[in-house]
Amino acid sequence: MSQSQPLSLHVPEPTGRPGCKTDFSYLDIHAAGSTPRPPVDVHYQDTAELAAGMIRVLDDDGNAVGPWDPGLDRDTLRFGLRTMMKTRIFDARSAEFRIEKGPLGNPFLKNLAKGARKQKRQPEGRARRYDSAVEVRREP
Repeated sequence: MSQSQPLSLHVPEPTGRPGCKTDFSYLDIHAAGSTPRPPVDVHYQDTAELAAGMIRVLDDDGNAVGPWDPGLDRDTLRFGLRTMMKTRIFDARSAEFRIEKGPLGNPFLKNLAKGARKQKRQPEGRARRYDSAVEVRREP
């Protein structure tokens, strides 16, 4: 039997722990508003760089700057934020309902339980056909 090196496991040290200040120096954070905003009708392949990076819109004082600033007043921004939060709450509750009730309890899906109604009893030895499989039952 040949001698092999002992196994080893490297666990990297985290950059921060709960209660401690986290170091984000390894991130490449651009200045707020420096990322160009593509036109709405751009081809999706031209936005790959945006998907892989970070788009910083707010400056250090919390103000929106650059081409990503929608230029809306505070009331409109609050209304948009409130609408977004309501939508997320609705989606979360819908997901809980789907998990709790399953697909048969979801009113937006076709009820698949209708096909599971009682079927007529077949005489002994006759085949009962299901969607793609055939099952033969012999009753005692």
